Amino acid sequence: MQIASERKSDTKAKVLASYTDDTIIMSVEVETLPNPENKPGKNAELHINPTTKELFYEYVDVPLSHIEAMLKKENEDLRAQQKLMQDALDELLLGGGM
Repeated sequence: MQIASERKSDTKAKVLASYTDDTIIMSVEVETLPNPENKPGKNAELHINPTTKELFYEYVDVPLSHIEAMLKKENEDLRAQQKLMQDALDELLLGGGM
């Protein structure tokens, strides 16, 4: 198996693709690919150390979809409104009698 990679530094390159033929320009021979960990909300990006040929994963946040981003914003807005209401209620209950 061969992999195409993008060099990030002397000790790290991002794996872009794996191949079983000889048609790629730059390749590194590897025996097997490691299995990524399942990390909710993260994507596993396969990397290789070009010097040692060690394969490893880096985990990056999964980008939110448009709907997820809207729901997150709505949730934040509702929490802010809830805090304002709680603060006003606290002021009425605790501050009104003094």
